[in-house]
Amino acid sequence: MQRLKDGYGVTQFYHGDVSQFSDIFAGGAQDNGTMRVATTTTPDDWSLVFGGDGGYYAINHDFPWFMYAETQNFPNIIRSFDGGASF
Repeated sequence: MQRLKDGYGVTQFYHGDVSQFSDIFAGGAQDNGTMRVATTTTPDDWSLVFGGDGGYYAINHDFPWFMYAETQNFPNIIRSFDGGASF
């Protein structure tokens, strides 16, 4: 008998955003930090942007290489100038 939880992964996202000019979406998750993934990869290819409890995430829609991530200890906000490659 297979248990219902086998292979089942869950993450509760507080907030996320999608770039309108690239294939990246990201969000802050409860107890799992802030994560991002490209739509061209598999659903399991999330990369950690920032640890702790993730918070709000925003992509500047006029300048999509500017991204912002926040943690539970607001106003702890970090910024990326290179599309999220580094913060």
